[in-house]
This record gives sequence, structure tokens and C-alpha cells, in this order.
Amino acid sequence: MGGKTSTKDLILIMLKKEKQLTVPEMAERLGITEMAVRRHLHTLEHDHFIRSQLVRKSMGRPSSLYLLDEKAKDVFPNHYQNFSLDILRSIEEMDGKEKVHDLLRHRIQESAPLYKKYLTQPTLWERIQKLAEVQENSGYMVELTENEQEYSLRQFNCPVERIAEDYQNLCKLEVGLFQEVLDHKEIKAASCIVRGEACCEFKIKKTVEN
Repeated sequence: MGGKTSTKDLILIMLKKEKQLTVPEMAERLGITEMAVRRHLHTLEHDHFIRSQLVRKSMGRPSSLYLLDEKAKDVFPNHYQNFSLDILRSIEEMDGKEKVHDLLRHRIQESAPLYKKYLTQPTLWERIQKLAEVQENSGYMVELTENEQEYSLRQFNCPVERIAEDYQNLCKLEVGLFQEVLDHKEIKAASCIVRGEACCEFKIKKTVEN
């Protein structure tokens, strides 16, 4: 999705974040007519980037919900060229799944110094903001929120989703990576895209100084 973002791109981004939306909801967010939205949806559905499902209500006419289809996964940033699922499967066939886990663990550990180079800020909140920036630049579609007890870092795109589907220890390794580079142990994964949830959400407990 490089260059100027088209209306079709915006629709795909909204569905990536929200999982499912109706035409009126999309029209309101985009600031265009429902007819204009339907024209874009027709093209996207024809090209198999989205799909629709009919939802029946207790009263009134049924409405259509729109969701991303399988082909849309390739629209968002991915790191397949650097992290090949085919290679990992070949390693598993030759040496077993534990060998793949060791390789993933080693790769995550190698990436820690690269993160730390950018995360040199004195406070936890500043480091979290920088981590969010790094992840956003890597294609994770990041959103930061907070409440009185904790910060929440949400990632709406997973560039290694198909790898994580087969090797789910990768998600646990990411929590460990964040704990190390943020120098903060109170981090837990609250949701995960691989489990069919809307995003990968990391809850980060606030410290006294923050």
C-alpha cells in the first residue's frame, strides 16, 4: 500500500482493524455516500479481497457485513522474503519441530540489539512510544492507548501471521522480546490475531515513575 492511499485501500485498512463493517458504517467513516462505498466493495469482492455475509435481525431487513477475504492477507506488509515458511517447514521435516523453535528463538534474540539501538529513552512510556513507531514502520499497524493501570499496544497487522499460525511459540517470543527491549517484565499478551482475534494486544503495566 505504498504511495497515495486510495479509497479501496482505506476500506481494506478499516476491515483489517475492525474485522467486519456494514456499508453505512464505512460510508460514515470515509465521509462518502453509501452508493460510492458499494461501488468499491463490488470491485473488491469481485477480486476476492473481501467477502460479505448476510446477518438476519430479529426485526427489519437482514444486513450485509463485509470482511477481508484470504487474498487480502497479501495486501498488507509481510516479511516472507526474510522469513520463509517453506524453509521452516523443510527444517521441521529434516530435524523436527523443536529445531524450528530453536531457530525462531535465535532470530528473535538476534533482533533485540537492533531494537535496543532505538529504545534508549529514560522513561518506560517514551520507550513504548518509540517501540510503537518502530513496529509501525515495520508494517504492524500500531495503536497505543492507556488507562490508570497500564498501557495497551495493539498491532492490527502481523507480517509473519502465516508463520505464527504454524509455529505459535513465535507469539510468546515476541512478549519476551518486548520485555527485554523495554526493560520491563510486566507485559502480557491479551489477544492474538492467530487466534482469530482483532489484533495482537500487549498489556504493559505502568511503573511508579510513569
